[in-house]
Amino acid sequence: FHLFPTTAPAGVRFFSAAAGDVYEVTRESAADSILEQAVRGFDFPKLIERAYEQGVRLFLEMGPGSSCTRMIARILEGRPHVAQSALSAHKGDVSSLLHLLGRLIAERVPVDLQPLYGVETRALGHRSVLREGSSALRISIGGDPFHIRWRGPQMEPAVPPAQASPLPASASLVAAPSTPVPAPVAPAAAAGAPAAAQVAAAAMASGAPPFLGDPTLLAGLSASSDARARAHATYLRNAHELNRALQETAALQFRLAEQLLSAPDEGPPGLGPAAAAPPRLMPSSPPTALDREACLEFAVGSIANVLGASYAPVDQNATRVRLPAEPLMLVDRILSIQGEPHSMTGGRVVTEHDVGARPWYLSCGAIPTCIAVESGQADLFLAGWLGIDAHTEGLAVYRLLDAVVTFHDHLPEPGKVIRYDISIERFFQQGETWLFYFAFEGTVDGRPLLSMREGCAGFFTIEELEAGQGIVRTKIDLQPRPGVLPEGWTGLAPMRAGDSYDDEQIAALRRGDLAACFGPIFADLSIATPETLPSGLMELVHRVTDVDPEGGRFGIGMIRAEADINPDDWFLTCHFSDDMVMPGTLMYECCLHTLRIYLLRMGWVGEAGKIRYEPVPGVKSRLKCRGQVIQSTKRVTYEIEIKELGYGPEPFAIVDALMYADGKPVVEIADMSMRLTGLAREDVGELDDARVRLTVRLMER
Repeated sequence: FHLFPTTAPAGVRFFSAAAGDVYEVTRESAADSILEQAVRGFDFPKLIERAYEQGVRLFLEMGPGSSCTRMIARILEGRPHVAQSALSAHKGDVSSLLHLLGRLIAERVPVDLQPLYGVETRALGHRSVLREGSSALRISIGGDPFHIRWRGPQMEPAVPPAQASPLPASASLVAAPSTPVPAPVAPAAAAGAPAAAQVAAAAMASGAPPFLGDPTLLAGLSASSDARARAHATYLRNAHELNRALQETAALQFRLAEQLLSAPDEGPPGLGPAAAAPPRLMPSSPPTALDREACLEFAVGSIANVLGASYAPVDQNATRVRLPAEPLMLVDRILSIQGEPHSMTGGRVVTEHDVGARPWYLSCGAIPTCIAVESGQADLFLAGWLGIDAHTEGLAVYRLLDAVVTFHDHLPEPGKVIRYDISIERFFQQGETWLFYFAFEGTVDGRPLLSMREGCAGFFTIEELEAGQGIVRTKIDLQPRPGVLPEGWTGLAPMRAGDSYDDEQIAALRRGDLAACFGPIFADLSIATPETLPSGLMELVHRVTDVDPEGGRFGIGMIRAEADINPDDWFLTCHFSDDMVMPGTLMYECCLHTLRIYLLRMGWVGEAGKIRYEPVPGVKSRLKCRGQVIQSTKRVTYEIEIKELGYGPEPFAIVDALMYADGKPVVEIADMSMRLTGLAREDVGELDDARVRLTVRLMER
């Protein structure tokens, strides 16, 4: 079946995936290799390791996608190599290829760029050679320059363009909508020639000498071009500034409106209570901005009342894409919307969240990690705006699949406003399933706070969700790897494999009673009120079933915790009103709380109000969701494997996390990070003294 004429090019080494080694390619050996791979599979890590032993350092994946590139990066992690795909799923075809060529050039690989530009001609670099028999007019160019004098009409000197005021350093430019730029098109050879060419042709026909060689005229043309460029730059600066001012004005109007709506209506003395607010009127056309009340209507009410009559049929569906209900509806206002309604193309929405306006989620005096990410939730709104509900027809529901989150700054405190610039790059289908790629940038006062990249979400039927296999871990994922510890690392508090903490101990830890949870070594600390775990709605961990200071894939620590799920849990009933499912960002926070417990037990303890648990800036945390927590789920388990511990100067940890729903792995987080801002290495030395005191007491007994 696989026997075909085979000619192997000279000077090329071929590796057999089935054999995991170099082999001589012939008609028979190629067929044997294909058959062996199909029947028995292959060991990809073995293949890559063998190629590396043979001196291969450059690995090019022809695509589509980058799965092999990612696997090679993990197999050869820490060793010099280059692995890159020619067709990344998150870049356009042309962009992916250009990135690959650029990387090859940087690695000093000979690259012929000529095919990118077509066949060069003296007339137009991007035009192909004219075919024989073409009716195009051929004109010989070149020769000695003409020496002529030409006097045009006397003109007044041009008024110099006004100098634009420089932008202040704090000014934030509003990005222009992302519009595809058409490829350059060669001008036609005859009809449709530019006016300048027609004038030149007329001059030739009349016998008038051509004038393009006059240096005076060329200098004038150059000066005119420069002036036009300066004027255009001034226009762009003014347009950016005007756009920014309009957005800030709209934001101010929304804030004032919210304040007026929230203020008590006392009315004149003697009058009865104010009349009820009139029902929301359906807009005649889709709006360009929305206040919080409209966002809540989109979340739990009628989409037509928010976006107009063209969306009315969607209200008849059993489900539709929505924002979460309270308390997880975190879009305080939508400042601008770009994208054609119902078009199923790309689009953009700019939103804001007022930190601490509803303080239920605050932790360590700031917005927690999960809420900072979840507040960029208006990709849901944008998907509805672009028309996804007309295609899902209420039969398929939204689920997040992938995201890469990177924080750039400290978590903001109450009173700050986070602005989210969210874009849907494109929709696509796999079979009957609709999916889309999206991303966002979050800023505070113009400073980058976080980026969300490589976002992917889809719309799935109940049957598809129930048939999902969850997180599938490969042999590579399970291979042991050494963790990273600082030089001279010693543990602060002695830990034993197999330790566990029940519901009462975790409740004591949440109250700040470290000794009641962890034991007597924490009894003599001078810290009055240690920062531990959040309470209230953010109580996300109920017990710890296992702690191992030498466990996990990386051998430097592992913790496993649990929480019970009830059908009426707030994070289910509000997310969403017609499709109750635990948000992936909250699952992220559950794993962060479990990591907190491990770090506290390890001895990284600080005073409440003086420290803060925050992500490590610049660390890309990759979230992968392949299952769900719904009302029928009974228990979730969080498993954290410590990957790196250190001081920078504040203590920090980088871990991998896996979350289970009733024993099924549903969420994986790679490179989840945490730092203890406000705590330094010397601040945690007290546990060493406490350990000595405990040892002395035990010896005295």
